[in-house]
Amino acid sequence: MTTILLVEDEHLERLAIRRLLEMNRPEYKIVAEAGNGQEALTLAQKWNPSIILMDIQMPILSGIDVAKKLQGTVDSKIIFLTAHNEFEYAREGIRLQVSDYLLKPIRQKKLLQVLDKLAKEEEKVDPKPQKSPLADLIKKANIVDIHNLLSAHLDELGPEDHGQFRYEIEEAILELSGDLPKKVGDLWQKSVGEMRKITCMGIWVYSLLWLLDQMGAYFYQQSKKMEGGSMYLSLQYIELHLRDKLNLGILSKEVGFSTSYYSRIFKEDQNRTLTDYIQMRRVFYGEMLLKHTNLTINEIAEDCGFNEANYFSRVFKERRGISPTDFRGEKI
Repeated sequence: MTTILLVEDEHLERLAIRRLLEMNRPEYKIVAEAGNGQEALTLAQKWNPSIILMDIQMPILSGIDVAKKLQGTVDSKIIFLTAHNEFEYAREGIRLQVSDYLLKPIRQKKLLQVLDKLAKEEEKVDPKPQKSPLADLIKKANIVDIHNLLSAHLDELGPEDHGQFRYEIEEAILELSGDLPKKVGDLWQKSVGEMRKITCMGIWVYSLLWLLDQMGAYFYQQSKKMEGGSMYLSLQYIELHLRDKLNLGILSKEVGFSTSYYSRIFKEDQNRTLTDYIQMRRVFYGEMLLKHTNLTINEIAEDCGFNEANYFSRVFKERRGISPTDFRGEKI
């Protein structure tokens, strides 16, 4: 499957490209998005996507700087997005063996043609089998990455692949349970045993999300004992409590910072406010439940921490450009 890292500091530009691909190339998966060069560098090294679609002029690190730093570390093909007056600047990208560049404003047809060309080139290469990183992510309590990875895999797989995917996930959990205190490990093994009895994929996914959150909570508590308050722990706390009340006071207390200091460093670290981040993660979690379960909109809204389904629907549409009902393709 062709995976894409979308790097663009203009939110509306990212939204337009994402919608274009969703409507015209649903087989291409945007695994992550970045709003600055430093974030792009981190995400590219983590995901090693097939293609990096990146604006040259980016905050913190330029697209050129990102491409230089990525040389020899990832297998990704890079497409630069550039304005006319940046053409000379883009030539350096060519020397860096960047696959292509597109002039702004981007022509949709041209973008799709370039992506199709690179995707076909990728198909000619026999990919090496890779061990699923899920077990390592769970152990590190990186719940944000777990949910993103799970969503990417489920979107990629067809019904004929579900059995193998389920087996790999269940085996990863069993492998982890062997390294835990007996009571905790036995509980997880029992949960996997119950999951193996489930025949409906949607119910299995919902059960898996619940179990992953429980596992993440356990490792979160273990890491908290060792690391103390940190931004890392803060993000994990948010992910594990999306259905609960979350605000600046609760989060700052959890990590041991004053509200003013925590608010400032959170925005510096994430390039967005705490409220915006929480809302973004809740909508993402809602997407997963809409795609892979038969829960009602009311139930999903509650699971995502929204008091009312109407409010969830309004926020979802503002962020995704489509209502939850239309996103799922069925009526509430």
